[in-house]
Amino acid sequence: MSNDEQHDDYISKSQKKREMTALQQLGKSLVALSPAQLKKMLLPAMLEEAIINAKTIQQHGAKRRQLQYLGRLMREVDADAIKSQFDLITQHSKQATTQLHKIERWRERLINEGDSALNEFIQLHDTADRQHLRQLIRRTQAEINTKKSRQAYRKLFQQLKECLE
Repeated sequence: MSNDEQHDDYISKSQKKREMTALQQLGKSLVALSPAQLKKMLLPAMLEEAIINAKTIQQHGAKRRQLQYLGRLMREVDADAIKSQFDLITQHSKQATTQLHKIERWRERLINEGDSALNEFIQLHDTADRQHLRQLIRRTQAEINTKKSRQAYRKLFQQLKECLE
């Protein structure tokens, strides 16, 4: 092997440390996932077990050591594939959250603005049942005024969710 080839393969100590820190951060992000999201990931058994163990650790020093261990395990697997899976799952979660916020904004507009907002909603979503939505809006407004249970409020949310999907 020539001297130039050795030089091309050389990775500095700082670069290695940055890569290890990035893997450790990915491990930390995996620990933050919910159990349902974690099940969707196709992880090696040893890595999944280490993540589950990290979730249960409360002490700072022990948690730090477990995250370092996760980083070490991540070096032995295809971290790029895991990162891709993680990105897909978190992107889906962001989209779902955005959709829920959109539904909540519509619900608030319909309650506060009444028929003008309902007309706009019906124009955008022609499959929506105007009469049923108007009844839910009125019940919700009555619940808010009388400080009763929020049953109609929740039903209105579910109806809007169905319309927007």
